[in-house]
Amino acid sequence: MFENINNRLLPIKAHYFLFNAATGPIVPFLPTIAKQLGFSGFLVGTIYTILPISGLIAKPLFGALADKFKIHKILFLIFQVIVAIALFTIYFIPEIHNKANVYLTCNGEATLEMCSKHGFSDKIIQDVITELHLNESCQVSCKATKEIYLEICSYWKVPHFCELENSSTILDTDTFNFTLTFDIFHDFYINNCMYIRIFTAQFSDGAIYKPACNIM
Repeated sequence: MFENINNRLLPIKAHYFLFNAATGPIVPFLPTIAKQLGFSGFLVGTIYTILPISGLIAKPLFGALADKFKIHKILFLIFQVIVAIALFTIYFIPEIHNKANVYLTCNGEATLEMCSKHGFSDKIIQDVITELHLNESCQVSCKATKEIYLEICSYWKVPHFCELENSSTILDTDTFNFTLTFDIFHDFYINNCMYIRIFTAQFSDGAIYKPACNIM
């Protein structure tokens, strides 16, 4: 069985076997890794579109150069080093910071405070901070605590939360959802934080409430 093996081709066969065995488990998960780092699906799709196109152009081009100048081994080793460096540097790709901490605050009036460690892009700021009166709304999910239930019951005058505030079965995983309405004309941006003045809040009962603050 082994007498038909071409010993001269064993190194290259071993290379491709080990190379595909090493990259096979990694490549399918690269889109997931990119998403976790904050890259958009559009960007990942663009990269995966460019890769085969670049390979379609580069392989015959460098193959012709290798044949013409008889430098097959040199080109092979050069590109192996490039691939190894490229795969190794994936570990050092920085995460895109596109997350922001959001808080309900009271600065004389109910305000949605959104802060990002690295600030917001100019496009986001232009979209949120305008000189036009535009009513917008957003869905909000908050962690449930007795303190926030008491605040909403006492100052937002939402009856349902008065009952919840007296409940002794609030779990750490409990949340509640509602819809906020605001006019982006009143938004402002200070020290990597956006402040959105809340006009109304709508809870699961369908009623619309005017958020108020405890300013004592």
